[in-house]
Amino acid sequence: SSSPHSALTSSKGLVRGSVQTNCSLLSSLSSKKETIDSVKVETAGVLQINSVTKFFVETFFLDGQEVRMGARRQLEGGQGADIRSRYNGQNKQACMLYTKDPEKGGIVGCVGLEVAKFDGKRQLPPDAYTPGIPVKLRPVVANLAVSRSFRRRGLAKALMQDCEDRCRDWGYDEILLFVEKDNSKARRLYSKLGYRKQWTISTGNSIKLVDGVLSDVPTKLLCLRKSLKPGLLGFLGM
Repeated sequence: SSSPHSALTSSKGLVRGSVQTNCSLLSSLSSKKETIDSVKVETAGVLQINSVTKFFVETFFLDGQEVRMGARRQLEGGQGADIRSRYNGQNKQACMLYTKDPEKGGIVGCVGLEVAKFDGKRQLPPDAYTPGIPVKLRPVVANLAVSRSFRRRGLAKALMQDCEDRCRDWGYDEILLFVEKDNSKARRLYSKLGYRKQWTISTGNSIKLVDGVLSDVPTKLLCLRKSLKPGLLGFLGM
């Protein structure tokens, strides 16, 4: 696999790897219901990671689908380990963000952001040992999910905006994400947010949830990039 993390998807076309994006979630960026005026985005610490992981699995992978208990445990175990290693590890420029229901207090949205090592077009694992390799540090957003009842209310856009603002604060002028090549709806919506295609990963693998069972299948991913430079340079994607 070209991706440093095993990809996980559901039969609805959800991707887990360097980036995960629910197609129905992305539709929330273009079809608004009652927009929430103020979205409070918080950073998940050690005490919140388990809750965020369970929310992510339930919202992103399952999204109302029936699943066998073994598959659920496998998803939560794999996702938990991946999230902890990427966002609560040694990387100081990495965080798992979440937002809560302003009335009931439960988690209703999450997203991950990390500055990752790239060897050309290949994203390396967080613990990769790279002496002598000319790696480049690039911010990558992933694990975006919003509760069904809170979609089309501006949460996804707010979470993405928070990631972009943090990248600027860390001194970066770009942000990357990955999306399934066949997910045309997601690609159109990311395009509206200013993300442009950079390259294709043709040898990735995915675990798809079909009839409550996890199955390994090949997946093609596109790397998308957004320039965070101010003014005309950012508009032109420089």
